[in-house]
Amino acid sequence: MGALPAGKTLVAEFNTLGSPTGAEARATLESALGVRWTRWIGRYFVRLEDTDEVPQWLRNDYEREWNQPWRFEGPGYALMQDDVHCEVLRVGFESDAIGLTIERERPIDPHLAGAADRVPYPYWFDVVDDQADAARLASFAWHLTPAGRERMKVRGLPLRFPAVTRRRSPEGGVAWYFAGDFADNPLDPEPVPFLGYLGFRHFVEGIKMAPSETAFYWRFYAPMMETILSDNEGSR
Repeated sequence: MGALPAGKTLVAEFNTLGSPTGAEARATLESALGVRWTRWIGRYFVRLEDTDEVPQWLRNDYEREWNQPWRFEGPGYALMQDDVHCEVLRVGFESDAIGLTIERERPIDPHLAGAADRVPYPYWFDVVDDQADAARLASFAWHLTPAGRERMKVRGLPLRFPAVTRRRSPEGGVAWYFAGDFADNPLDPEPVPFLGYLGFRHFVEGIKMAPSETAFYWRFYAPMMETILSDNEGSR
């Protein structure tokens, strides 16, 4: 269990370990990836009152656990576990304006050399533990008020947890896990317009002051994937 053939690369991301993946398949994947899912997932919402964006099942989970209606407004983060537990971190109350960022671990791995630090993370993520045979290359970091930190403590949730991990199997394979919905980005399918466009967008997107899917894509995900894919191509 957990073996990857020499020269093979596995890349998995958010919800690979969640439903509808069964318990046996999940255990196999966790072993291969070198992570353990805590069954907690979360997401940033620009408007917590937006019934089109905030799923009804999430609202139901909150109302069932807290025995009160969902009356949240404005930006914030929602976390849930197994349709049983739900926690809401409102910007300005439990969370800073930018409440969740992605940070590279030191020393910086060459595959993440072109990615940026303190990039606001804007979408779905899951909370995993990294195992001893996996290297954590980047982490999610919470930026919360004292009230928010207390809520996380009560839930037993960490203020820093794996975002990007890599496990090298004894057979020589490599398994990457991205603990977020990294590939889901609202990009224009038009071709890249000019040489150096990645660097240009990396700079332009850096001035945004709120979580942005395009900023995350150009400042973190694209530079990282460029090196992973290039490395994989070169190993053939």
